Amino acid sequence: MNTSVQEDSQTECIVPEDQTWLISTRHLPTCGHLSFYADRMKFYRLEHGCWQSSDLETFLATEDPLLETWYAVHGNWMTQSSAISFGRLIHSMAKCRCGEGKGIRTVIWSWPADKSQARLRPDIQDKACKSDAQGYYMGWLIAQTQPQLPNHLVGYSLGARSICSALHLLEGGSYRGWVLDQPSEHLPPAKTLLIAAAMESCWLYPHGRFGMALNGVEKMVITKNTQDPVLRWYPLLEKGRSPEAMGYVGVGGLWSRPEVQQINVTNQVGKNHDWADYLRRSSILSTFCRLCCDSTCH
Repeated sequence: MNTSVQEDSQTECIVPEDQTWLISTRHLPTCGHLSFYADRMKFYRLEHGCWQSSDLETFLATEDPLLETWYAVHGNWMTQSSAISFGRLIHSMAKCRCGEGKGIRTVIWSWPADKSQARLRPDIQDKACKSDAQGYYMGWLIAQTQPQLPNHLVGYSLGARSICSALHLLEGGSYRGWVLDQPSEHLPPAKTLLIAAAMESCWLYPHGRFGMALNGVEKMVITKNTQDPVLRWYPLLEKGRSPEAMGYVGVGGLWSRPEVQQINVTNQVGKNHDWADYLRRSSILSTFCRLCCDSTCH
């Protein structure tokens, strides 16, 4: 029997096995000198349906150019269990809509966002501060990865704020005294999806809080929902009245930036702030994949 393999005129795509990682910073401080603690993140890999403890070295060693890396960053009032549910849904939807001919490496980012006993406003203010710190930790980790591998960054609510903080720091910016020792001089531009972003659009302006973030993106897709019942109260987060949330009023003056794309999901999502409603009721992930994903073999 002839067991030789005949080469076809077209090279067959060899799709590697998907990877799902969980990275937890729930035990790490969220103020002060975060550089002292960045290498103490906890790493877990999903293997045969169970989470196995791992480490930074293994995480970096298992990078694969044939895998598209997707970071999923949750919002407020989410336990580690709900963070995993959010990340797994991102994985399955990305696989369905973007995964033709390629594998997916999902990195679920789990940060200290459990609901506290504090009153509503102090609790949200505390979580907003903690979400900024996640930007440092995430930027630090991405800076360790292989420079030729692009990233897809999906953030929901305060998770969108974390992503913009990370991008700003990766581009050499500083925030609250935090800077990265090795910013992303050689990283390819990221593809970013901000869902119900709990931050102000002016923060992405050149002189804004995260003014260098857009320098590090190929495409940034931002949802707008003028009926979101949580984001409508964003201006009351600080004393006095602050600007509206970007996920509520849209991108504002960022329209002129070619890398910025807004999706109005008001009619689809309506009076909801739940991440599952945003993902399941709207076409945002399909649109994101259409704008950003390439289904060809690499």
